[in-house]
Amino acid sequence: MLGDVFGKGAIVGTGLVAGGAVLIAVFGVVEEREHSLDELLRLFGRKAFVVFFSIEGFVIIVTLVAVSLSRNTWEGADSRHI
Repeated sequence: MLGDVFGKGAIVGTGLVAGGAVLIAVFGVVEEREHSLDELLRLFGRKAFVVFFSIEGFVIIVTLVAVSLSRNTWEGADSRHI
C-alpha cells in the first residue's frame, strides 16, 4: 500500500509481537497479596533477596548506559537531538 517491503524480518517481528501479546494475555494477571512493613523488612534481611535486587539494579543500570551510548553512536554529533 505504501510501498514498504514486507520481508522476512517484518514477519518475524510481527510474530514476536503477537506472541508477546498472547503471553501477556495468558500470564499477565497474577494476583498477589500486599506485604506488610514487617514482611518487607524481613525480606530485606535475607541475603538472597538483597543479592537478587542488587543484580537486577545492576542489569538495569548497564542497560540504560548501553542504550544511552548506542543513541549517541547512532545519532553522531547532531546537536538537534538531545
